[in-house]
Amino acid sequence: MNWLKKNPAQLSLAIAALVMLAVAFLIYSNANGFSAQFEAGYRTPSEDNKIPPTDIQIVADRMASLEKPATWTPKAGSLFVSEKHLIKDGVLVKPGSDGVPLHPPVHNKYIIDNGFDITSATVLTDDADGDGFDLRAEYAGMDWFQSTYPRDLEPDSTDPNKAESHPPYYTRLYLIKIHKVPFRLLFRAYDGNATKCTIQVNPIDRGGRTVFVELGQQVQNTDWKFESFILKDKGDKDESVANMVNVKTGQKLALVYNVMGDSPESFAQFSYKWVAPGGQQTKDFTKRKDETFTLDPEPDKTYKVTEIREKDVEVLLPSGEKKVFPLTPNPPTVPPTPKAPK
Repeated sequence: MNWLKKNPAQLSLAIAALVMLAVAFLIYSNANGFSAQFEAGYRTPSEDNKIPPTDIQIVADRMASLEKPATWTPKAGSLFVSEKHLIKDGVLVKPGSDGVPLHPPVHNKYIIDNGFDITSATVLTDDADGDGFDLRAEYAGMDWFQSTYPRDLEPDSTDPNKAESHPPYYTRLYLIKIHKVPFRLLFRAYDGNATKCTIQVNPIDRGGRTVFVELGQQVQNTDWKFESFILKDKGDKDESVANMVNVKTGQKLALVYNVMGDSPESFAQFSYKWVAPGGQQTKDFTKRKDETFTLDPEPDKTYKVTEIREKDVEVLLPSGEKKVFPLTPNPPTVPPTPKAPK
């Protein structure tokens, strides 16, 4: 301790030397690790997959819209007139403002809202979407087969500007006539009993030649089969019955001994009024009960005549629904060839 008190200068120099040695050591250590730290700064940072990609679809949509020129498609009027007006009794009026259709029975609102020219004299026969249904048919919807339909807009009206929107094709099908072809049979004689019998029959409307038919057999050149026999010989009066059945329609016919039996065959004559733009109208055709048919332009859908009555015909639709077609000798007049879209 005395030495320290007597030599303060040497003590200060020793402490300074120790500090300088510590600083030199720190500088040396940092210098050795500098290259490693510098190299780490140049390494590629790891990708952060949590960052969502930028949605540029809106930019693509805007660019696509810029490439398409703007078009003017007014629903009514023109570019400079909001709505068309007409001169009526010397006064400028808005079409349909008095509630009276300009093109009955189609409502003015239906024509205007769908972008048709209400001032055109032929607007009712326009077929803008080319589906074979003119404006009248699109407006009437399911009621087109009726001779008249309400003036107001129908709930089932279809879109005259969309080809996939139109009434069912069968709404253009009409029953125009029911043909009855006479078919008379005369039961002339029999031999046997209820379980084994042969009858003599004369098909009057097939030449009248006598044919012999055994029980269970079919009358030659006809659709009628001898189904059963009932013996009713009362001595003074023979009322025996030969029961016949039509093998195609299932219709029954009871032939009484020596009494003319008549079972006319019925045919339904149809007229199909749908016409493809630029095409030909289908020729009228006839069908018997249980016969099938198709309607253009859907050859894969089958319709079947299920009943033929005095004033109507029942048809089984492809959907499985049965629809009655009333006798309409004079179906509504329609253009033979609808206008093709411009």
